[in-house]
Amino acid sequence: MKKLKISIIGAGNVAFHLARIFSQKGIRPVQILARNTACHEDMKPYASNLITKTRELEPCDIIFLAVNDDAVSALASQIRLKNTLLVHTSGSLAGDAAASAGNKCGVFYPLQTFSKQRFPDFNEIPVFIQAEDQESMILLEQLASKLTSHVHHSDDRMRKLLHLAAVFVSNFSHALYLLAEDFLKTESVPFEYLHPLIKETALKAITSDLSQGQTGPARRNDKETLESHLILLEQHPEKQEIYRLITRYILNKYHPD
Repeated sequence: MKKLKISIIGAGNVAFHLARIFSQKGIRPVQILARNTACHEDMKPYASNLITKTRELEPCDIIFLAVNDDAVSALASQIRLKNTLLVHTSGSLAGDAAASAGNKCGVFYPLQTFSKQRFPDFNEIPVFIQAEDQESMILLEQLASKLTSHVHHSDDRMRKLLHLAAVFVSNFSHALYLLAEDFLKTESVPFEYLHPLIKETALKAITSDLSQGQTGPARRNDKETLESHLILLEQHPEKQEIYRLITRYILNKYHPD
């Protein structure tokens, strides 16, 4: 594999971690474009050159558009370079969202939740790649394999399904943690008491059969406990409604009659 020149547009969580891991693997971005100069400090260790405008982009092999979904297409159309592979990092956008005249386009989607305060083992992260031609696909495959042993070809539907499922297992579960913390705060009970339970639940979810692993009053159809919980939530109508909704899902799955 030849020495690739890559650049990254963006300075958010995904851009930060791509810049970090590529640098660690000896593929230091030649440029990182971040329009907000306040973000330059975070990105400075991982790029040879920090820029703020698309017209400052220099020729390279691949440009990663690690930006908000609604900015990808417009940003790609502003790039004046030619013969460059433009790839977005979204799970929900179409494969040709980064299309630009004179360039090829593709997708490089790492399926993980990212924050700048945490450094997940990238080798455990599945990366889903997509491209409009075989040459670009091979290039992305070779590049992704530098970061992880879990490289998968995908299409638009597969990525969208995974992205939706990821919202359930990550974003929604996090929101439920926050809901529980808010509720306990109103009663002056430390949320930290739930930490071992959170860890065990997550571990069980990836090491055992999910259908067999479900526990709790709804799984047992324990109507007395369910009703007592709803009474405790009477002063929290929004939380009560969420409790009812998820309870209904579990009851319908395990006690359909």
